[in-house]
Amino acid sequence: MPDQKQQDWTRGPAKAAAVAVLGFAGVTGLIWSIATRGGPLPPPPPPGSGIVEGPAPDEPAPVLLIDPNVDGADRLQLLPGIGPELSAGIIQERESGGPFTSAEDLERVTGIGPRTVERIAPLLTFGDEPGLPSD
Repeated sequence: MPDQKQQDWTRGPAKAAAVAVLGFAGVTGLIWSIATRGGPLPPPPPPGSGIVEGPAPDEPAPVLLIDPNVDGADRLQLLPGIGPELSAGIIQERESGGPFTSAEDLERVTGIGPRTVERIAPLLTFGDEPGLPSD
């Protein structure tokens, strides 16, 4: 085989063409990304269309009320500051000490004090009070 000098494509017009093509592709991709990122939010659905987007601004969002006399541990743990140990304590206390009649009754549970009761009281229901159904 005769010695042939292999041409170096990293110099000269081949390199310039490769840089130009890759540069053009990169800039085009960047412009496309910016252009298709998304625009303003779509207009709200017309009234009476049956599409519900959430509570009206002047209506409060519904609150899930929890009954410590009937709800299970998973549901009790939805209350702020109530974890697995306290939910187990609530269940044990209602079984041994009887039903809770007010939020303050939860202070019978070791680990629940006045600050916790104050924080969770708006989220509690007891028996006949209206609330969302429990699991």
